[in-house]
Amino acid sequence: MTIKHLYPVVEPSLNLDFANSKKLDPRITFTRGSIGTYVGDDGLIKTAAQNEARFDHDSDGNSLGLLVEESRTNLLTYSEEFGNVSAWVIYTGGIITANTAASPDSTVTADTLAYDGVNSKVSIESSNITVVSGQAYSSSYYVKVAGGDARYVQVWATNGPLNAYANFDLVDNVIGTSSANATPFMETLSNGWYRIGYSGVSDYNNWRPRLSVVDSASSGRNGNYSGSNASIYLWGAQLEAGAFPTSYIPTDGTPGGIARAADVASITGSNFSSWYNQSEGSFFSQYIPTAGHGEVKFFGNNVNFWNIGATSVAGGVFGFRTISNQGSDANIFNRGRIEDSTNYGYVIKHAAAIADNDFACYTSSSSGDVNLNTGLTIPATGGYLTPLVDRLILTDDLTGVIRLSRLTYYPVRLSDTILQNLTL
Repeated sequence: MTIKHLYPVVEPSLNLDFANSKKLDPRITFTRGSIGTYVGDDGLIKTAAQNEARFDHDSDGNSLGLLVEESRTNLLTYSEEFGNVSAWVIYTGGIITANTAASPDSTVTADTLAYDGVNSKVSIESSNITVVSGQAYSSSYYVKVAGGDARYVQVWATNGPLNAYANFDLVDNVIGTSSANATPFMETLSNGWYRIGYSGVSDYNNWRPRLSVVDSASSGRNGNYSGSNASIYLWGAQLEAGAFPTSYIPTDGTPGGIARAADVASITGSNFSSWYNQSEGSFFSQYIPTAGHGEVKFFGNNVNFWNIGATSVAGGVFGFRTISNQGSDANIFNRGRIEDSTNYGYVIKHAAAIADNDFACYTSSSSGDVNLNTGLTIPATGGYLTPLVDRLILTDDLTGVIRLSRLTYYPVRLSDTILQNLTL
């Protein structure tokens, strides 16, 4: 016996390797009705044109695959002009100097926020932004230590989530203390830049995001600065409706902010039927879900489909499901599920197979959370025939941030052993 028996001997009829190819297969129809930003292989923020796919990277230049996101709007009117008095104001202390350093997109558009030598605060805040009480929002900034004794930064707000705040250490790259009603996040970019912020549910109908230099990573809300020469670089502020942050959306004074459209990708018509087998098949998916959910779905209609991915509106459920009315009943099956939101940010692998009266799925996560729950169940009320489908939707029910690295389809029902090994 050799190791070859553990892996498919049949060639895939569809092999989308987004992480390595960094391009779309010509059979894919892709749209996004706006520009969109992403991180390039040099760790800098890039801008993709309308209807141009984005291939994201981490701060070390590692390719993460095709970036797909829901639509979002940056509610701040001037995201890069902190000296614009119609949009930003110094709160208590600090001095803003415009366009002093290279920003995360390499343009010299980063501003400096420096200690004014007088006050015990170094803070800046946005003008008042109308929001919806009871709805979740995410507030973020790109920041970098400019000089002096700057190290700790606090993101907070007037109104918004009541008394919410989060502290960050820009030297050791760690999140400090935060309030119970704030979910902080911190992303590393190249050249000393970080994206920091928090998400929370607003208690008011307005929100004024603030950022301050503070004395420690455990400072309380509205913390003081007791040093003498702190200065930080600022760029790319964002306030968006949603319980998690999405990619940066630059704004330039447009009232009400600027929207980024959702990414939409699918394969239809002969571009689909040329490789898909209606009677049996197997599918491998590898992706990194950052938040929310989004599925890769083989779709015919609402009673004929099968899909794998982040399958729960509530988030944190990754697995396989199918519905078919080709047998005596329409049925839903869930197999190979991981139900744990701590798997966000990790690589998720699914290997699913489907055939008449026979289906299975294995799922694993690089977090170490592995679920080998395979389903080979025939419905008790009748036989199960594979759903009749005519398209592959890569961005179905997308309400999150997903990075698709690989999608592979085999026109046969692979063995359970092979399915399991594909997810290891």
